[in-house]
Amino acid sequence: YRERGMCRLQVDDVDGAYEDFTSSIRRAPDADSYVQRAGISIRWHRTQEARRDLDRAIELSPAGCPGALLLRASLFDRLGEREAADADLAAAFRLEPDSGHAFRIRASILFDRGDIPPATADARRSLELAADNPLSWVMLGKCLAAAGDREGAGTAFAEAIHRAPEHDRGWIERVRAESLR
Repeated sequence: YRERGMCRLQVDDVDGAYEDFTSSIRRAPDADSYVQRAGISIRWHRTQEARRDLDRAIELSPAGCPGALLLRASLFDRLGEREAADADLAAAFRLEPDSGHAFRIRASILFDRGDIPPATADARRSLELAADNPLSWVMLGKCLAAAGDREGAGTAFAEAIHRAPEHDRGWIERVRAESLR
């Protein structure tokens, strides 16, 4: 079920993916299925459900679930629970100190807090570790735009679009337009 859920996410069948991750959890609970289902719950603004799933994922695999820690950190930050967010970020970095994903998530959190210079530094570090990740290029574009570097932001967004799958390019274009207004 978990593999089918992942395939359904690729074609944006979020309802079907949610059902598959739930079935996977019922059959054999695993951290990844909980993390995937939590991601969907966050999209649906079901924060308490997402929080429970992320807590369970971390319980099942405390040393092997930096993705759950990062997602929960992002959720905590959106809920205004900065200390909890910072604790989860620190724990994720202890598990994977050279993770491009971790630097991108921290950049996003810092950006949302208005801490643009450290967010930009983390976005750049994310790209040093994972240059092909279009999400990291989007994050850098947002940071540079917020810092007033429209040319640099435009270049970063162009890289994101170039590296993104075709089905993601539309939302990247929207983020670019919104960031460069």
